[in-house]
Order: sequence, then structure tokens, then C-alpha cells
Amino acid sequence: MAETQSTTQQETKGKLTPEQVRQVAEAVLALWRRDLAVERERQRYGQR
Repeated sequence: MAETQSTTQQETKGKLTPEQVRQVAEAVLALWRRDLAVERERQRYGQR
């Protein structure tokens, strides 16, 4: 994710570009995957 987000934000007020939607979706997916992995570890080693 090296692209700069400041360029797309100025001219599109109140609208999301497909690129922004993709970036948000990737971020949410990454967080969800991490949360899922943490939950699996918790179940594997028991709640502490």
C-alpha cells in the first residue's frame, strides 16, 4: 500500500472511488483475519 490517498480525496467529496473502496475492504479483511487468528490461538491454548 504505497499509493498516496491524498490525491483522490480532494476532488471526490462525499463519494468513494472504487480504489478507496478496495483499500478499505483490504484493511477490514486484514483486521478480520488477524482477529480470527488470535481467536484460534486462544481456543488452542485455552482461555487465560
